[in-house]
Amino acid sequence: MIADHCSQLRLTTVKATQLREAYKKEEEIMTIKRFPNPCCQCGMCCLSTTCIIGQTVFNIPADEPCHALQFEGVEEVNAVCRLAEQGIVPTGDGCCIKARAYNEQGECIDFSSLSPKLKKEAVRQIREGGIYYVKKKA
Repeated sequence: MIADHCSQLRLTTVKATQLREAYKKEEEIMTIKRFPNPCCQCGMCCLSTTCIIGQTVFNIPADEPCHALQFEGVEEVNAVCRLAEQGIVPTGDGCCIKARAYNEQGECIDFSSLSPKLKKEAVRQIREGGIYYVKKKA
């Protein structure tokens, strides 16, 4: 009787582990489908809205620039979240920004589908005031 119970418990543990692994794979697939373009550290998502964690930590509204956002690198084009470095803010799911960009012909382009170089250049110009940028009001 005890042997049957132990073997059933082992089977349940194995099954739970298999289900966890299957769920993890499904979650990874859904993340890829949701954010098919990788994050390039352009910082546009943090420039457009301060996340709820940044709002709470710094006691600021969503439309105020986040104090944790900094730019590094030779030309200061790599966005870095100091809260993410501490493991407080999750990152790495991919480009989640829903911004629209317009080319010279006035055609609307999905910002997340732009090349990393173009994203970083756009953010650099926004930060320098060279590109007109309007935040969507909630």
